[in-house]
Amino acid sequence: MRFPLRMRRIGTLDEQRDKVRDALETVQLGHLADRQPNQLSGGQQQRVALARAIVSRPQILLLDEPLSNLDARLREDMQVELIEIHKRLGLTTLFVTHDQEEALSLSDRIILLNKGKIEQEGAPREIYAQPATGYASSFLGAANLVSANITEEAGGPVATLADGQTLPVGKDETRRGPAVVALRQEDVAIKPKGEGVIEGKVRTRVYLGARNRYVIQIGKEEIRVLAPHDLDFERGETVGLAIDPARLRVLSEGE
Repeated sequence: MRFPLRMRRIGTLDEQRDKVRDALETVQLGHLADRQPNQLSGGQQQRVALARAIVSRPQILLLDEPLSNLDARLREDMQVELIEIHKRLGLTTLFVTHDQEEALSLSDRIILLNKGKIEQEGAPREIYAQPATGYASSFLGAANLVSANITEEAGGPVATLADGQTLPVGKDETRRGPAVVALRQEDVAIKPKGEGVIEGKVRTRVYLGARNRYVIQIGKEEIRVLAPHDLDFERGETVGLAIDPARLRVLSEGE
């Protein structure tokens, strides 16, 4: 723990020990100060690594996928811990992750990279609610990307899917012609046959505990839908899908 302080010759020995104790208390490990690293759990070892990084109070804290080797519960606990530590220390932090949940929950601002180039930049809510490209839609929120043709009808613009079914889109939509429709899994409601704006067949149901994920076949396209666990549809069953036009985003082909 003292290594960064010794290498930079920060403070006297007593001052270094005080800083180490403060850093350990910050990550709630002060009571384990005398333990060896191999006597700590995986989550505790991650906290020690974080304490070692902040003990010298750097101007910028760089974290490169620090939670990637933890199990789901530890990862969730460490996310909360990182938020609390950030609030206490106020350190500017650059956090690299491939996990969309971590990106959304831990950041004030997201820079989404795709093949080394910035795909989109903005606040988490902004990027989630208004993804600018298909890549942004699929990464943040795991949206379904469905090919469609946007045309004008009496009631406003509609998206015609490959199998001929149509979806109303927002009245402010100005695109016309071939496009890609982005539908987030949580924005599609699965209904009994005849109760949705379009229909499809259940291909697979994945039990997730509090929710089910259904894979629905619509012509040659597949879309994934998150539904409450008490909704029970069988493989091969025809179901209806209800979609709020305001939650549907239209992207130009190639975006």
